[in-house]
Amino acid sequence: LITVTTTEANAEAAGKLFKTQDFGFEVKDCAQGSTNPVTGVTVNVSGTSSSDATILDNTAANGAAGIGIGIQRVSDAHRVAFDGSDTMSESYSATNGTQLKYTTGYVRTNAATPVTEGPVKGVATFTIDYTL
Repeated sequence: LITVTTTEANAEAAGKLFKTQDFGFEVKDCAQGSTNPVTGVTVNVSGTSSSDATILDNTAANGAAGIGIGIQRVSDAHRVAFDGSDTMSESYSATNGTQLKYTTGYVRTNAATPVTEGPVKGVATFTIDYTL
């Protein structure tokens, strides 16, 4: 993610993505050679979140306080939950596959806790399954 100052972070509303960056995955060639074509994919994301399922905890050693990381789907701005409860369905074409596009950014965890200086790190695990 892009570097952010504590002044910038403390000026943001709690729960809102800021200093965002796009990323994604190309899913293709699922079940090649199978007599049953792939009709869709599901995506589930897990990670460590304490106070809000849509905010990854900052797990950096000596990390900044009051800040975490969020991810949202580009197609509809749906915020991803990291507690395993949020299974997202995506279309899939046997010819072209699918592009899974997301935006990630910092998230101020709450308005009462000022963001302090330090590194920010979060780990999200994406599980992508295909449907026959």
